Amino acid sequence: MASATHDNAAHDPTTNVEDGEIGKFDAIAGRFWDEHGPFRPLHQLNPQRVRFITEHSTCAGARVLDVGCGGGLVCEALARCAPPRSGGRRLLLARRPTFPRSPVDERLARAILAGDEETGVCVMALEEGLDTGPVHARAAVRIGADERADALRERLRALGTDLLLALLAGLPGSLAHPVPQQGEATYAAKIRPEERRLDWQRPALELGRVVRVGRAFTTWRGRRLLVHRAHPVAGSPGGAPPGTLRVDGRVVTGDGLLELVEVQPEGRSVQPVGAFLAGARLAAPGERLGA
Repeated sequence: MASATHDNAAHDPTTNVEDGEIGKFDAIAGRFWDEHGPFRPLHQLNPQRVRFITEHSTCAGARVLDVGCGGGLVCEALARCAPPRSGGRRLLLARRPTFPRSPVDERLARAILAGDEETGVCVMALEEGLDTGPVHARAAVRIGADERADALRERLRALGTDLLLALLAGLPGSLAHPVPQQGEATYAAKIRPEERRLDWQRPALELGRVVRVGRAFTTWRGRRLLVHRAHPVAGSPGGAPPGTLRVDGRVVTGDGLLELVEVQPEGRSVQPVGAFLAGARLAAPGERLGA
């Protein structure tokens, strides 16, 4: 894993690199293939993984294996378990999402939080290094302005499948000229629970991205309120402080308004914001979320 010299993500909102995590894995990366080293549990688990795969699939004799994402140690064992019927070297392919800002949940979340407008998938040959294999095919897509992480995940999954099937249909010529990867490896830090909290001092645009990641929350009258769907809208706060919940379901933020669409009060089911407001019976104009 490549090392990094960025500031810790907890202190610098422009990066998702955590020096502690990078340092921890840098220190043990050279022993990944050591069966008696810090990755020993993975090596011990590997025979069982390979046995399960070979017993429940038809990989024996296959010339190409699609190992999805993160095949790791299992790939080397699969490449040896049964040679291709036609002889020669078995090719291992992995489908990976591609993000300009971060390396599938954390990567999706980081791309959305950063405001990235484009992502995609690639089909790459698997090598011993971390994501070092050459790329056989790639396809880019635009990230929708209101697209949620779960919807984007499904779209990328379908795109990756289509890309792989197109490559297989064109064998052997379609795999003849892979392109070396460009750029440095990047790291997507785990989304911390506090990053899902809606801080109403922030701009509505940024809060909308937090909601799109999933499991965004605030508090309402001292209890947790999940916000499942919301989007930024134009409008004036009218002098109200951030966090003010208006009767039209819009919340005042540090810059603009966030229109709530679906929410889930603690202990209740998901409901349209209109139903929530009807049951909430706002005591007075100016009640605030997160207070």
